[in-house]
Amino acid sequence: MRAFLPRGHALKTHLGEAQIQRDIMMGVSKAGSIIFRNNVGVAIHDDPRTGRQRRVKYGLHPGSSDLIGWTPYEIRAKDVGGTVAVFTALEVKIPGKNATEGQQRFIDAVHNAGGIGTVVRSLREAVEAVTRFKIRGVRRWQ
Repeated sequence: MRAFLPRGHALKTHLGEAQIQRDIMMGVSKAGSIIFRNNVGVAIHDDPRTGRQRRVKYGLHPGSSDLIGWTPYEIRAKDVGGTVAVFTALEVKIPGKNATEGQQRFIDAVHNAGGIGTVVRSLREAVEAVTRFKIRGVRRWQ
């Protein structure tokens, strides 16, 4: 797999985990995958509105993988009857609110790669989005 190593990169035998993750992110990106670092934990932040401290959880959930994302895959005849996991990104907003520019770019990137990416404002909309994908298939679901 040296074809996907960054230019001038030499294989090292003793790399730290952070460097290995960076190398993997670069390499799989060149192989067509979209990968993000998923830090998971809890931080304490001062809430300027109340003056109190708040615990803020971040990342997917404890135990989730260090790197997450998707790999576009064209379904072929040999795949018929098989099952593939489809990356799903649901941006939840209250009625009247819209996704930020950055959130919309992420949603569009997921959708354009064949995943489920959309803004939802209710359970009904979320269920409709995933059901629509299952009925219509890749790239025809919206």
